[in-house]
Amino acid sequence: MRKGRHIRMIGAIMAALMLLQGGVVAVSKEGIAAETTKIEELYDSDTYREIEAEYEQNGYKNAVTDDINVVLETATCSTGKVDIRTGIANYQGNALYWDEAIEWYEFTIEIPESGRYNIEVEYYLTNEKATYAERSLLIDGQLPFQEASSVRFTQYYQDAYTEKIYNNLGDQLKPKQSAIREWHSTKLIDNQGYLAMPFAIYFEKGVHKIRLQYVNDDMAIRKISLTPPETLQKYEEIEKQYQKEGYRSASKEIKFQAEDNVIKRSSPTLRPEYAGDPILEPSSCKNVILNTIGGDTWGRGNESITWEFKVEESGLYKLTLRDAQAWVTSSSSYRQISIDGAVPFEEMAAYGFEYSRDWRKETISDSDGNPYLFYLSEGTHTITMTAKLGKTVNVTTTLSECSSILSAFIRKVVLITGNNPDLNYEYELE
Repeated sequence: MRKGRHIRMIGAIMAALMLLQGGVVAVSKEGIAAETTKIEELYDSDTYREIEAEYEQNGYKNAVTDDINVVLETATCSTGKVDIRTGIANYQGNALYWDEAIEWYEFTIEIPESGRYNIEVEYYLTNEKATYAERSLLIDGQLPFQEASSVRFTQYYQDAYTEKIYNNLGDQLKPKQSAIREWHSTKLIDNQGYLAMPFAIYFEKGVHKIRLQYVNDDMAIRKISLTPPETLQKYEEIEKQYQKEGYRSASKEIKFQAEDNVIKRSSPTLRPEYAGDPILEPSSCKNVILNTIGGDTWGRGNESITWEFKVEESGLYKLTLRDAQAWVTSSSSYRQISIDGAVPFEEMAAYGFEYSRDWRKETISDSDGNPYLFYLSEGTHTITMTAKLGKTVNVTTTLSECSSILSAFIRKVVLITGNNPDLNYEYELE
């Protein structure tokens, strides 16, 4: 399936190859050959989106069973000695400890019903300085798709202190970030933000083996589950449910500052920032006041920010932001919007924010300008926004593949010419 598309890319690849000048990093031919083979094997495999298209063509549906939990104590590993520990991060149950000495862990699981499943993992990063741990995923000994070669388990961060700190000039200082040293949960997904939703992998009824292979950084795992994927409804269906339940618009507005109500972020770089526009709150013409969050530090796929807020009155609410999107001029910048950890409807899986250099008051709406409504019950809630590629994913994916294939071609050329090719010799490259 992959070869046809690769052939269509050759013209662009070779055109780029002709423009290359300068030195080549000196490495062994054996190392170049091994790396080239690795790249070719990876890009000869299908992407998740291609596998998903095959699932749909074959009529594979999401599973509807209860969660299926892996029994960690039955795991096998590369060393032959499974490292089970208790008391990791105050967890008194059994957890797998996994450092670089263990190349892989493999788990046997019985699937009661054929269907598509998410793989959910509860994990703890044992290295406090690590921003994420990385593993590759094999199903029954095979890489199921390209993106499974690298799945990440993210460390989350919070402000190291809650009070606002100022210097002797009256300027507000950016708060230091500290890792949230607790257990986290994630459903396996690509690490670039190409996909809006987690991998939904098809398993036939019967016994299967799931292998995770060490890529970098140590971690502990206390639970692995196969769960039925979340089925997102379109907003029009959700709106009908609102009417059926008799939900009405709330009478009170809820307002909070985005830089203040953050309870966790996926990167320590996602700190509050200062913008001098007087339209913002708070603002000052004399001193630095932190009054925004995000911007050019919030551009990597799957980076997320979570805010917490209180609702005094149950009802339907619009979601309005004071925002600017001055970085993507020819397209939109996309964010997934989740309420209490779940995407409320399909249109929020990757919502586009159009280009605007100026700060604006933007209500989350459909293409005709009709605001989306969100039902919130009385109590404490969270909103999470996660960077996604959205409609730009096709172009980005193609460019990424072209870059990797070009790199493999260059390595093949170096295998023949060496690091210092003879300019007077005809190599007859084909």
